[in-house]
Amino acid sequence: MNCKKCGDRINTGNIYCASCGRAVQIVPDYSLLEDDLTVGVTGKLSGIKPAQEGEPQGNAGYGKDLQGGHLQGKARPENHLQGKQLQGQPLQENPTPSKKDPAKKKLYLVLGIFAGLLVLLFLSLAFLHHKNNQNFAYQQEKGGVYYGNGEYEKSIQAYLLALKLTDGVTKEQLSDTKLKLATAYFAAKQEAEGIAVLTDLIKEEPDNEAAYEQLIAFYEKKGDNEAVLALMSGVTDENILALFKEYDLTEPIFDPIPGKYGDDITLTLKAEHGTTLYYTLDGSDPTESGAVYETPILLEGQGVTTVKVAAKNEKGLYGPTATGKYDIRYEIPPMPTVTPDGGDFSAPISVRIDVPEGAKAYYTWDGSVPTANSAVYDAAIAVPEGNTILSVILIDKHGTSSNVQKCNFRYYLP
Repeated sequence: MNCKKCGDRINTGNIYCASCGRAVQIVPDYSLLEDDLTVGVTGKLSGIKPAQEGEPQGNAGYGKDLQGGHLQGKARPENHLQGKQLQGQPLQENPTPSKKDPAKKKLYLVLGIFAGLLVLLFLSLAFLHHKNNQNFAYQQEKGGVYYGNGEYEKSIQAYLLALKLTDGVTKEQLSDTKLKLATAYFAAKQEAEGIAVLTDLIKEEPDNEAAYEQLIAFYEKKGDNEAVLALMSGVTDENILALFKEYDLTEPIFDPIPGKYGDDITLTLKAEHGTTLYYTLDGSDPTESGAVYETPILLEGQGVTTVKVAAKNEKGLYGPTATGKYDIRYEIPPMPTVTPDGGDFSAPISVRIDVPEGAKAYYTWDGSVPTANSAVYDAAIAVPEGNTILSVILIDKHGTSSNVQKCNFRYYLP
């Protein structure tokens, strides 16, 4: 190494030029830590001699190796020497810049690139997350994934968010999402919310068969037949009505039809094939206390009888209840027909009485009103001699009496 001032050679380890006294340039990348570690490892400081007279105090012992020799090409600078004087000699004001380890440069470059990629990746993920959160198809798909994993609450939230992102979404897509939302509500035991979604969808789209099918299936699973029938009421679309085929039971038919009758009647009830009829005769609800209809019903006795009947299908669903009122008032039998019905006779004569089926004729010859205890007509009656009055009544099977038929016979032999 040569002196920068006079050009003479400077021995390794010296910090001053022996010829001109100029201080040797301090190497900036000298590592104090490296030197301290060297001393610490050896643990021997005895080989470092104190500064000799004429040497700088801050470099005592340095410039020599541990065995009294010289250090190989390195000199330890005093702390804060740059820009100050050492033993009256100025240090070089513009030391040579330190040269960094190429391996470190490469490491810093790699770390910088990696950090940049991480930032870019983070920003990209954040952008995609925001974009997906504002995407209908993504939210709908996410709702399906959550539902498949049994995470029904998250599925509901995804579908609700999808329904808010309606730009560019078709009516069919929205309807499909609402159906899926209702399914998720039912799975989460939020039945009222599920019913509300389907009910609103039906109001918006009265011809949406899928919404009707889903709601019918839900009510059927709950055994709520009344809700099914209520849902069916007001439906006029033939395709929708076809969904209620198993629930659309017509009212039973009465034969004879309800009304007023003068005699007992035998009532026949008719309904669709595959149903069972339940009826009552006191006006009570047949779906609760009705008897099973098997044979025609005899309605007898005067008064009003209220018949109620409902059909029950194989699903256990009752159709609408039919009501019929039968007012029975027995008619008074007609007056008996007597032949001959009186007159003057001089020869023996017999009287015949026409008796309707189911009735009996009763008569007297003394003019009194016959009763059920009077003589019963069962054959032609001989007219007694003299001036007599034949009184006849008919009493029908119900015990109802006709008006009295009176005939005056005057029979005298010559």
